[in-house]
Amino acid sequence: MIIPRGPLLWYHKPVDIRYIESFLTLTEELNFSKAARKVCVSQSAFSHQIALLESEFGNSLFHRNKRVVELTEFGKEFLPYARSIVGEYRNWEMNRAMIRPREERSLRIGFLCDLPGDTIPRAVEGFKSAHGDIDLNFFDRTLTGILTGLRENEFDCAFTMVNDADTFEGLRSVRLRTYPLCAVLHQSHPLAERDSISLAEIATESFIHIDNESYAAGTRQVRRLCDELGFEPRLANKVSQVSSLLSLVEFGMGIALVTSAAEGIAPKSVVFVPLEERDACSHLVVLWRCSNKNPLLPDFIRCAEELHQAVALV
Repeated sequence: MIIPRGPLLWYHKPVDIRYIESFLTLTEELNFSKAARKVCVSQSAFSHQIALLESEFGNSLFHRNKRVVELTEFGKEFLPYARSIVGEYRNWEMNRAMIRPREERSLRIGFLCDLPGDTIPRAVEGFKSAHGDIDLNFFDRTLTGILTGLRENEFDCAFTMVNDADTFEGLRSVRLRTYPLCAVLHQSHPLAERDSISLAEIATESFIHIDNESYAAGTRQVRRLCDELGFEPRLANKVSQVSSLLSLVEFGMGIALVTSAAEGIAPKSVVFVPLEERDACSHLVVLWRCSNKNPLLPDFIRCAEELHQAVALV
């Protein structure tokens, strides 16, 4: 890898592209442990990569102390060149992918059953229009199926709803959107007109529970929140689909805890009131295996992220 011009014209040694990618990640996170998790390496290995890059250049890239990590003047000078180098490398990977045999110009995409309806079309539309003749193959799975499928290379990436993506060993993630966890109530419920509700206020209610592995992450989260408040929710009914849960709330058979992602399919007589508890939310994310080498994958993830950011600004 050659750094070709400008203030770094003097530098001509080859540099591992991974070290430059790690440098860029650290400029975004400004935290060694967070940056190391993002690129799926140990903190010691990540620190070693940065140290090797600084050794190659003969200059420090970051000021470090116990409270803050920030770019040095040399680091600020190098930053635009680092972005250019990594960008050109990714463009080369993409061009190389486009001239491969057809069977190698494909992307395999997993998704959680019952994701919000516009998630996959929105992410895919921009990618297909930009890259044309590429095969996209889709796989619907439970959360366990998604994690297994990624680790066993059944597909390249997957869309799912979780609140603990950082805990999935060997996987990376990009957060696309956050949905608050809500109390789902009939419009006649005494708390239905509130702007928010504490979980403690509904602890004695009868709850409708989704008994479906696709919603395992949400079930764990609800259980954790209830445990923190010291109560066991009283289960009135169990269902397997969100649509059934919303129908039972409409019929006055109990209340439920579901993210606002389901609000678009709710009957008019059902209202969603956000919970006040800290971390009472779930994130729409794209997951992929750290070791995945499909050259189409980085551009697809960027495309998905940019599209969701654009929608959030509307």
